Amino acid sequence: MMRKYLVPKFNFGGHFLEYILHIYNYALTDQDNEYIFVLSSSYKGRFEGRHNIKVIIIPDKELSMYSYYDNEYIKDFLGNKLIRRFVKQWKPTDVIYITLIDIQRFLPFFAVKGTKYRGILYYNYLYNWENLSLLRRIKAIVTHKMLVKTKSVDEILVCNDRIGVRKLNQIYRTNKFLFVPDPYVPVSVSENIENALKAKVGNRIVFAHIGAMSKRKGTLEILKAITLLTEKVAERCAFIFCGKTDPLVRNDFYSLLESCKNSKSIIEINDEFCSYDFIGAVCKIANYILMPYQAPYQSSGMFGFSSQFNIPVIASSKALQGYLVKKYQLGYVFDDVNAASIARFISDIPDCKVDVSPEYIKQNTPENFALVLLK
Repeated sequence: MMRKYLVPKFNFGGHFLEYILHIYNYALTDQDNEYIFVLSSSYKGRFEGRHNIKVIIIPDKELSMYSYYDNEYIKDFLGNKLIRRFVKQWKPTDVIYITLIDIQRFLPFFAVKGTKYRGILYYNYLYNWENLSLLRRIKAIVTHKMLVKTKSVDEILVCNDRIGVRKLNQIYRTNKFLFVPDPYVPVSVSENIENALKAKVGNRIVFAHIGAMSKRKGTLEILKAITLLTEKVAERCAFIFCGKTDPLVRNDFYSLLESCKNSKSIIEINDEFCSYDFIGAVCKIANYILMPYQAPYQSSGMFGFSSQFNIPVIASSKALQGYLVKKYQLGYVFDDVNAASIARFISDIPDCKVDVSPEYIKQNTPENFALVLLK
């Protein structure tokens, strides 16, 4: 039986783009089924239609209400309303939503009978259970229970967390929770960019911080750590920040950066959505990837870069991220990934560098991801 997949995404980000790209590439090889991508204008020009693929760009004015509100419940409601409209219009057999958290609260009320829904769960609330208020615990339990009880919700795909899958299935007495790998991005390297970066950093030890820069990702802790380095340590280090700064921390980011101006370290800032060519070049010259995430409850694309380029990460020892770093031998972990611990590591780098295992990218391929998501 031919399947017709509807893949909607109403907001843009590097991680979202990666996942849609993996689905799109799989669709190019799958001539037996039909794919309909319904995307916001930020994706315009990135994907082309084929005989089995439709790419629909939603005009900004149609997403004005959705884009205007920051409240998660309002966005959830409006997102479900939009998806229902496209389901009614295109009559897909399956709806694939790559960030289930965006629509999970109202999906049971908007699901169209006869259409199967599945989405990816990046955040497993169980890892953060002790820190949740009673109200947030109740909300999490009710939301998950409703998804499980909704017949149209075919599968709830838990990203890169086999242990979490077992626990959630046990708690909710179901088999709807399934494991999906977090696919790495095969990245090419631009020699021109690589050589330009090498000229800037020289023979220094290079620490890379890749992706959206925010408080949650520990970006500010890295800048604070730079200010704690002695002159002798700082002059042997280079730091490359590549990714767009979260507006919520932009002022703090540049204020801290100003505090680093007397540092002997080389600090390279690329405050923008960086191309994969640029990221590949950064990975090629980097000695370490700094990912001191303050909420290590979900997978990260940094693991794919680490395994692909044999670069150790510096990460939290806690929750899912700590487990994955240890399991796949991806680098170093600390109980407290704050400015002081980052500065200590940089000041006393181990003589024997971790040899990162390629096993992570062997298991977390785009093909394996698509086969689970679109089976």
